[in-house]
Amino acid sequence: MTDRLLSEVDRTVSRGEPSALFWVHYFDVHEPYDATTLGNSDFDRYDSEILATDRAIGRLVRETRRV
Repeated sequence: MTDRLLSEVDRTVSRGEPSALFWVHYFDVHEPYDATTLGNSDFDRYDSEILATDRAIGRLVRETRRV
């Protein structure tokens, strides 16, 4: 998701378009929880998804601030 959005931001900027609003929704934090970096319980897998999504959003914010 993050890579796709950053590609779209790059395309928008390279075309010289005015500032734009991009809406993005990370569905990763909904069932079924796949990430297991924190453990195998439902709670651990949920927390792991939150951690992964938080990192993705952090990357998104860092990279769009550079544009």
